[in-house]
Amino acid sequence: MNRFGSIISMSFCAVGMFAEACWADCSAKNQDPHKPHVEFLLESLPTLQFYLSPHGANSPIIQLNDKGLYVEGNLVCEWPNNSFSKTPEPNRVLGFDGEKLSKPCPKEVPVKSGFGDMGVGTAVLCVEVEAVKNSIAEVQYKGKRLYLSLQEMPKDNWRYELPRKKKSP
Repeated sequence: MNRFGSIISMSFCAVGMFAEACWADCSAKNQDPHKPHVEFLLESLPTLQFYLSPHGANSPIIQLNDKGLYVEGNLVCEWPNNSFSKTPEPNRVLGFDGEKLSKPCPKEVPVKSGFGDMGVGTAVLCVEVEAVKNSIAEVQYKGKRLYLSLQEMPKDNWRYELPRKKKSP
């Protein structure tokens, strides 16, 4: 069975083996489930750089690195301990100070960070997107269309989720 199989168990999340249960909370708590999004597992730091051009020909407008999330060169939210690599996997939530979510990322950024399974197992990272075409994700930020290349990322550390259908009254 692959990493995204149908086994549902909190213990699998806690040891870093990812099942549907680990992914599910990204939609439920951290972003609008009616919008498409890309979900990332946080075994390793995903390289996220959002550009004005799909070819990345300029400086990134939004960038995620070992310290945290930068917007236009300014650090807007940090990993716990100011370092992704020094933070245990369950606590890899931007803005989490080790006890509470004290400085979350601004709501307008497309990057959403949270606990994937009530804080017992791994954390999740989501990016709200408009679409994914040819492994390029298109996002909106303050009225601008930005682009994120997914081509270089390990295929088993991210997935594209289409929006859930709204229930009819």
